[in-house]
Amino acid sequence: MEVRPQGRYKGDLEEAVFGFTEGKGTPEVTLRFGITEGAEPGSAYVRLYLVPKGEPKTAEQIALEQLARIGFKGDFTTMEFDTEKSAGVELVLKHEEYQGKPKEKWSIGGGYMPTQAAPDQARAYNAKWKAMFGAKPSTPPGRPAAPPPASRPAPPPPPPDAPSKPVIATKGDAWKAWCAAFNNEPDTAKWAAAVAEVGRDNEMVESQFTAKQWDAVAGMALPF
Repeated sequence: MEVRPQGRYKGDLEEAVFGFTEGKGTPEVTLRFGITEGAEPGSAYVRLYLVPKGEPKTAEQIALEQLARIGFKGDFTTMEFDTEKSAGVELVLKHEEYQGKPKEKWSIGGGYMPTQAAPDQARAYNAKWKAMFGAKPSTPPGRPAAPPPASRPAPPPPPPDAPSKPVIATKGDAWKAWCAAFNNEPDTAKWAAAVAEVGRDNEMVESQFTAKQWDAVAGMALPF
């Protein structure tokens, strides 16, 4: 089946199943939505892994919050939902590569808000930011000043080389990719959600991430 375009859609919940993955036996909830807006009618499958790992919230906490947001009544034996809250749910579609071909990956839109950091915690990240990017203030918006006139015209510059994809091997590399995508003003909540999502997909905590997982986090640096 041809993959649908990446973006935001809406759908009505049609089926919910609580079970366990094959192999590792990870508890998961699979949700089947009928698409109502954004594409031709069809189904979208969202998988929520109930894994008690991850920071600042565990994958399990995020999954349960998402279930509550779409009207889950709390009984995993019946998997009943409030019909009003489970209709017109915002869904996000992204593409992932699988065996050399794009594959659809659906999630529930809206994200989550992390717990407000204490002032001393925020200042600790100020120091990390300064260590990575220096104390120089960002350039204010607007056109740059014109250079002074030269005595003779400068020769034209050589054509630039074709840009190559940066190598993402560490958390720092992924963070730099996010800063570049958001003009050095990345949304830390979206960053945390991206790290949590990659952790859920790979059933890993952040400290276990390898270059593959950090490359996946960097690939999610798409402003909404």
